[in-house]
Amino acid sequence: MPGPMVLIGGEGFTPEFTPALRQLRELAGGDAARVVVLPTATAEDGEGVPEQRTRLALDYFGKIEARAEAAMVLDKAAADDPQMAQKVASATWIHVSGGKPVVLRSILEDSAVWEAVLAAHGAGALLSGSSAGAIIFGEYGFSPRLPFPPRLEDLEFDPLPGFKLLPGVAVGPHFDAAPPEITTQLMGMLPPGATMVGIDEKTGLLGQDGTWEVVGAGRVTLIRGEARTEYPSGTTVPLFD
Repeated sequence: MPGPMVLIGGEGFTPEFTPALRQLRELAGGDAARVVVLPTATAEDGEGVPEQRTRLALDYFGKIEARAEAAMVLDKAAADDPQMAQKVASATWIHVSGGKPVVLRSILEDSAVWEAVLAAHGAGALLSGSSAGAIIFGEYGFSPRLPFPPRLEDLEFDPLPGFKLLPGVAVGPHFDAAPPEITTQLMGMLPPGATMVGIDEKTGLLGQDGTWEVVGAGRVTLIRGEARTEYPSGTTVPLFD
């Protein structure tokens, strides 16, 4: 039976999201939880950045008393390394960090590590993705064009196919920080009938046993066509109803 899945809107390693992380630790086995962090989406963010982002993640997992290690999958060779795949396969909680969605997809697509992620999650491991990590779980995704413009509302995106763990869904992280122009642009890329799941920073959408609940400090917004509904923390979200 598949394990829980958590979509995090970004800024997950913060005091506001710490209670949710502790809840996830219990779902991943409590004292027996074994976390593996995949910093793959940061592979092209500059020298030392993946290591810096990984240290932040590992330090924060340490604060909630969760045993954590990194699988430094930063290129296709590492993504097909049997030792990396085995490290992922042994985890009870796999965390896919944020960064560039297009880089994350290009490295993990059709790889031994991604197959190990799917197998572990299918056998009950908790799977979490933050920002780009959450985007890639949907059927539809987006990748921002670089360089970033001076004004955030002028940022442009390209469509990016996701890994389809969430059929018919596109995940929009950092939703509370995104100008309306960006939401309009992203919605225009989706086919009729698709669902946009906007997730605020310091907020997650936790799915387990077919039920989806908002955790953390902010809100989750479902957009289907012209219908838009906001769900505060602690409420259930009818993601696939």
